[in-house]
Amino acid sequence: MTRRYDRAARQIGLRASQFSVLAYISKHEGQKAQELAGGFSMERTTLLRNISGLLAKGLVRDEDPEKGKGRCYFLTETGKVLLKEALPLWQKAQRDLAEEIGEDEFRETVRALKRLSTI
Repeated sequence: MTRRYDRAARQIGLRASQFSVLAYISKHEGQKAQELAGGFSMERTTLLRNISGLLAKGLVRDEDPEKGKGRCYFLTETGKVLLKEALPLWQKAQRDLAEEIGEDEFRETVRALKRLSTI
């Protein structure tokens, strides 16, 4: 599955993990890495490695928080545009995979992966 999503993300210059992080930040703008990692079920160091690449590409910006330590993350305008362009590619990769293995099996696999990510 990851290879298929990587192929789709590569069309816009990202890895699948970076696309996922970009999409997650878009829904949780202003959160710190610790908060993002907890909600995204990703190790903080892995998340920060992905965010670092997105920062370098100008797709994400970081700011000092109003309170406490750490940085808060937001999409840049470039990041928002790229995400909008990427969504149809990601959705096509999902549709293709669902066609290949069958819609029911695809949905069950996604449900199982979501459950596993919380363990």
